[in-house]
Amino acid sequence: DLSHSAGEATGEKPKTRKVACGDNALGGKGSLLAWRVSWQAALRFDSDLMNLFMKKLPNSNSYHLAVAEGARATGIDLKAHEQVAKRTVWAWRGAGGLILITMIASGFAVNAATVVPDIGIGGDQGDPHTHLRFEGIPKDSRIVNVSTHLIVDQAAPVGLNFFAIQVNFPNKTWAHGGPQVNSGAEKANWGGLVNRGGGSTDYKEVNWEKDLLLIECGVDKPNTVPWKWDRNSEYVMTIDRGQLLHLPAGTNEHFKVAVPERTMWEWKLSIKPAKGDSKPFTSVLYDSADHISSFYLWNEAGYGSTGKQQHTKWSLPTYRVEGSSEDKAPTGWKRF
Repeated sequence: DLSHSAGEATGEKPKTRKVACGDNALGGKGSLLAWRVSWQAALRFDSDLMNLFMKKLPNSNSYHLAVAEGARATGIDLKAHEQVAKRTVWAWRGAGGLILITMIASGFAVNAATVVPDIGIGGDQGDPHTHLRFEGIPKDSRIVNVSTHLIVDQAAPVGLNFFAIQVNFPNKTWAHGGPQVNSGAEKANWGGLVNRGGGSTDYKEVNWEKDLLLIECGVDKPNTVPWKWDRNSEYVMTIDRGQLLHLPAGTNEHFKVAVPERTMWEWKLSIKPAKGDSKPFTSVLYDSADHISSFYLWNEAGYGSTGKQQHTKWSLPTYRVEGSSEDKAPTGWKRF
């Protein structure tokens, strides 16, 4: 099922070709995936690392087929990804062009392809939808970590600008977090509520005596606090499960509500600059759920701002499941 045209690669300017995958494709039997190969970037692929790769990787007849995009692969230290050594690499030359095809189920392709913020929301994208949902995640996944890269290149001068990861928990609670600009004031938020139908209903119909047994925000700081961040800069946003805590009975100082003993999980949001040493944002909330059931990315406008005045670029998120350190990626995304 592999089609290529190596003889047309000259190395003089980037060209792209499609590789179609049939029964062994990532999407399952009969599905097709097309991945771009950057021939010019592939020519720059370090020959020593290539030789290291070829020596380490045994042959395998059981695989999913994907193409590593050379333009992104050249920025990755392959020596740091030796888990890929359990799969097969093919490489050949044709008319001065080097094609690198990796036979992998995950791992290298995830690391190579998902860190680039190239999914635009808002502005002149041509689609008014401002939320992203993701496909190809097994329904029984016990997700404990979600991460994405974000660049905000446009925000409205007045009103609310909020750029967030949202996670839904299986106990009917949700949490969202990310950078904000509120009429020019830069902030960050990490908070959540019990789902009572979504939208404003979740905020209006709170019952703190019951809700605090499921989710508790503002643990180490208020939900929303001032935090200096920059436009046109790349940030890594991560939601990660922490420790399981046994919390004593007491009074919630924010809501002045008595809360009994309970066992809750820490869920931490971090927003860190991809480059430089500016101060990251971190915050913690508690939730009785031990895993995430689904996640989303979105822009939000309001109170005088519009989605047209905002523009962001997101990377395809990665996620980890309980008991594994492997970064996985959805197979697709849709706007809503």
